[in-house]
Amino acid sequence: MNEFPIFVSLLVSAVAASVVLVYAIRGAKGATRLDPFAVFLIGGGLDWLLTPVYLLVYRLIGGISSLTFQSVLNAMTQNPGQKIFYWIENGIVWVLLYYCIRAVPLNSWRRRILAVLIVAIGSSFYHTLAYYFYLRVNHPDWTPEALSNNLQGLVGVQFSSGTGYSGFVFTAFQLWVISKWLQGSNQVWRTSDPIRAVGLKGVIMSKGQNQSTRLLCASVLFDSGARNKLLLWLKDKNRAVALELGLDINLAAQVARFAKKRASQGWLIYFAVFCLTALCSLLSGAALILGALVAGTVWFVRHKTERDNFVPMFWAETFNAEEVKKRFAAELEPDDFNALPSADQNFFVFGGFSPFVGAGEDLGGWSVVVALDRPRADFGEPAMVQPFTISEIYGAIDAGLEDLSVREIQKTDTFFARGTDLRGDPDLLPDIYSRPVQYLSPQVASKYIYRDDEKVRHYRCYRILDWGGELALSYFIRCSRRGNTLFVETKRFILTPLSDSHRAVDSMLPMEFTETIASFFSGLIAGSVFAMVSPLWMVGKALEKIGEVFSFNEDKTRREKIERTPLFNYGTVTSLRQSLSSGQYGHYFQKMDGDLYNKLFEHEVLDSLVEFLDDHNVDTSELKERQTTILNNGVMVQGGDVKAESLAVGSGARAVKKMKNLVASPATAGSRE
Repeated sequence: MNEFPIFVSLLVSAVAASVVLVYAIRGAKGATRLDPFAVFLIGGGLDWLLTPVYLLVYRLIGGISSLTFQSVLNAMTQNPGQKIFYWIENGIVWVLLYYCIRAVPLNSWRRRILAVLIVAIGSSFYHTLAYYFYLRVNHPDWTPEALSNNLQGLVGVQFSSGTGYSGFVFTAFQLWVISKWLQGSNQVWRTSDPIRAVGLKGVIMSKGQNQSTRLLCASVLFDSGARNKLLLWLKDKNRAVALELGLDINLAAQVARFAKKRASQGWLIYFAVFCLTALCSLLSGAALILGALVAGTVWFVRHKTERDNFVPMFWAETFNAEEVKKRFAAELEPDDFNALPSADQNFFVFGGFSPFVGAGEDLGGWSVVVALDRPRADFGEPAMVQPFTISEIYGAIDAGLEDLSVREIQKTDTFFARGTDLRGDPDLLPDIYSRPVQYLSPQVASKYIYRDDEKVRHYRCYRILDWGGELALSYFIRCSRRGNTLFVETKRFILTPLSDSHRAVDSMLPMEFTETIASFFSGLIAGSVFAMVSPLWMVGKALEKIGEVFSFNEDKTRREKIERTPLFNYGTVTSLRQSLSSGQYGHYFQKMDGDLYNKLFEHEVLDSLVEFLDDHNVDTSELKERQTTILNNGVMVQGGDVKAESLAVGSGARAVKKMKNLVASPATAGSRE
């Protein structure tokens, strides 16, 4: 056989296989772990069941001389090891095709024809490669020349005969089956991407209560990565407790502890199955099959319980925090309580530059200076300036905001300090080896509330929580009087909805019959894998327990570090809620609500300030000029083509960037700045 056509054929098929692999990787992003198991099992099994059809096609195109019932039966049953190999090989090809179509939907005839050509040629490369490894394993004594001759024969069949061209027909059949499979995936097979239902980007949004809490609880229950992130967040013993808006961290922590305990119980069951199977296999090899069946059943029952019983409790229309608290009851660890925000929290310690940690994306602000020794002129005659206090200014703004016809506005006095400025003040840091306090008593707060202290600053905070805690607008204002000058400073922040990675529960449905069957067969593989890996988990768990016993060394190191570092930073650089946010709106109406609250705050604060100073006979002519500038440039979005998900505000402003996830390393709070 001429080797040059074979080389060209392999080169072309390798290029096509690379294209298939690239698109398969793209399509694999966001798919759940159930998809490859199900596609692998059903696809590989379907190839085996269609053996009679393949043989019939080969007979019609002259690939084989005769076809009998016995020959078909022999082809399906003889050499079980080879059949398992072909099942695995074909299953892998089906998985690649599945992911390819997820990445590039076949919604036109041009795409379908091109896909059949590329996939058929690419599949031949995978089959050749798989056959090469099969020969090396089953015929280790073969010489390189013998291997080469067999591979040349395989390639010759694929590209030089009618049998090879029949691969195009089979590929078209595969693509058709997978396309139909994916068409029904909106009801059965789910990806981790949330359903694109309504609004910009189509993320499911709800005006119901506790939506952020609902999504985080579901995320820590079903996703071990989110669960470990939350538990790690609670672990740092010196990090200050951050502001957590619209989120019940207590409930999320409880669900995370429940999920961790449930996962540990599952591993213990798999380990027990592994041990019993290993012992019984010494008596009979059938114990291996029985052990795989038991492990698969355990996986299936646990998975079905999650999908059928747990998932509906976290849908937007059915979520009830009290029921979740009862169903997923678990005891929190002592350190967890110290890391949870208190209901009366008013003191916040920041570790970076901005003190407003946890408030969300910075929308900017403004500041003005008002001369209090310039009286207002009435009909050319200057009026006498009436004395007032800073607390009266805040009272006037409070009264003005009360008149707005919007949902409840939270009004709180908040205090901020940098994490390196706390040492030596027992009111702020009672124990240098622990966390800063969360609450300043009225006696302590009175030392900072209307003063320009270098260590602790007071801000009056006005906040609106909407969309079930998914949207939070915070407006901070500070008034300071020095002599005959009034300084007013404001900052605006918006906290956006949780990112898509925490919305998978909105795309989950209870299992239907077909998915239940597929899940059971998937469990036979998944459960067996978990059982085989369970000894490693037990070793890791044992090492973890040993580490806890000798954790005093770690605690001693932490204490020594604090003692050696006078400027030890107790502050936090982000909040858990902010680190999980998407940095963009998920719904057009949500964006409009955010704009409405933003502008209402801006107008009312300025109007209340001007009205208050007018009532006290202070000249506000310059302030009114600044008011016009602020309202025109400080709130309105500039430009005519601003995407709804961007948060660009102000003259020359740019869209704010997504907050990077800073939760991964708890040591950040204890670093020296």
